[in-house]
Amino acid sequence: MALSERPVTIRLEVHKESGGATVEDLHVEPSVRPMRGLGKAEEVVWKSKGRLREFTINFNYPELSPFGWTSKSSTNGELHSGEPNVGGGVKTSYGYTITANLPASGGLVARTLNIDPEVVIDDSTPPPGTHGGGHGGGQGHGHGQGHH
Repeated sequence: MALSERPVTIRLEVHKESGGATVEDLHVEPSVRPMRGLGKAEEVVWKSKGRLREFTINFNYPELSPFGWTSKSSTNGELHSGEPNVGGGVKTSYGYTITANLPASGGLVARTLNIDPEVVIDDSTPPPGTHGGGHGGGQGHGHGQGHH
């Protein structure tokens, strides 16, 4: 059976500081991704936008990982979690880190950005495509400096 996707979008927001420096912030939406647990045929799919192609997901605190892995990397801008290996009878939050590797571009140097969103396993979460099952939680931002 195909798994229903719970999307998480990772992108860059670029703006100029008052001193003229270009700043790129890592942005993830939603920053809290609710999904149902084991046996509910769902997975999280992280997708990056723009020149952000390489990133790593690390589940390392406080409850480790709700999946069968604690660290995975993508070089093509997409990463699938697979189905959780924990039940969602008790709502549990799993914090993780996204580490994005940005190539040099124009006057911007190659660098690494980090952000710390979370996955919440909760079987009372509506299935994808139903009211309340789409976006949840809000937005998150991580920061990095570029130079022009």
